[in-house]
Amino acid sequence: MSTLFYFRADATRYCIAGNAVARIVWMPALSSLDGVPAWYVGVLNLQGERIAVIDFSVWMGHAERQFSVKQKLLILKQDQRRVAIVIDDVEGLEEWSGELLPLEQNDEIQRLLGEVLDGDDIVMLVNTAALFESSQRWPHQAIRAAHWVQAASVDDAAVFQSRTHLLAKEVAPLGRDMRLAYAVVSTGPRLYAIDLDQVMEFCLLKHFTQLPSCPPALVGCMNLRGEIVAILDLGILLGLEPSPHDAQILVLQQGGKKFSVVIASIERLVVASDTNILKMPDQDGQHPLSDTLLRHNGEVTPILKLDAVLALFKPGQVASANL
Repeated sequence: MSTLFYFRADATRYCIAGNAVARIVWMPALSSLDGVPAWYVGVLNLQGERIAVIDFSVWMGHAERQFSVKQKLLILKQDQRRVAIVIDDVEGLEEWSGELLPLEQNDEIQRLLGEVLDGDDIVMLVNTAALFESSQRWPHQAIRAAHWVQAASVDDAAVFQSRTHLLAKEVAPLGRDMRLAYAVVSTGPRLYAIDLDQVMEFCLLKHFTQLPSCPPALVGCMNLRGEIVAILDLGILLGLEPSPHDAQILVLQQGGKKFSVVIASIERLVVASDTNILKMPDQDGQHPLSDTLLRHNGEVTPILKLDAVLALFKPGQVASANL
């Protein structure tokens, strides 16, 4: 095992084999099943495929709770099978080559493979096979409308339902349209989209070296598997407030240069047709950092030009720009 995917559920950190992760989606409304355990919260219709959904926190023995529109489904794969787990937060993929620490377990199902060291933290490694084994004990029968949506507010229930309809839609033939993928990130109060082809990886900012006498936008540098990579604060570069240094980072590549930026959070990944990329009119360089917009689910997000962002970084000076 060389790559682990880290996530949080009920304020606890877990990790799972990176090659088991198929997709991450926002929490939708679910079709429920009768006569199943509390952790088996329903079935997801993903483009016509029925996928069992497990509330990971309850599966691990924690108390039941009401779902939130901020939660996510982590969809896992094993051969041709799929299962989804409800999680609270995504931390991302990281390389791992350490020792697996044994863990005493008395459960009928071995839910954990052991513990791994992540810096000074001990993180529990989840047994993917146990999740699939648990979900297969109950067939997808006696499906009924999701009951827990009724307890949500009217606004939240509408969000859950809209996500359900979007995920259930079959993929339309593309024809001549191109499918483009973007990471939508936040830098405090604003959202920006970055071409996913330019994103090398996601990770948490934990171990880095600060450099003396550097401009505020240069947080420092980190050793990324033997390669020294500069860390820039995207918030400062864009003329906003500094990003928290315990947040997430994106490792990016632009014009053969690899660098990383600190962001507040990774909001979502979006796949859109090129017909949903809107060109902004050029008005004497009024939009130096973004001349296109990503339209998705009724919202528009500026698409950052990484070459323009890098051009803002100058020793001793950081320019600000408005989008």
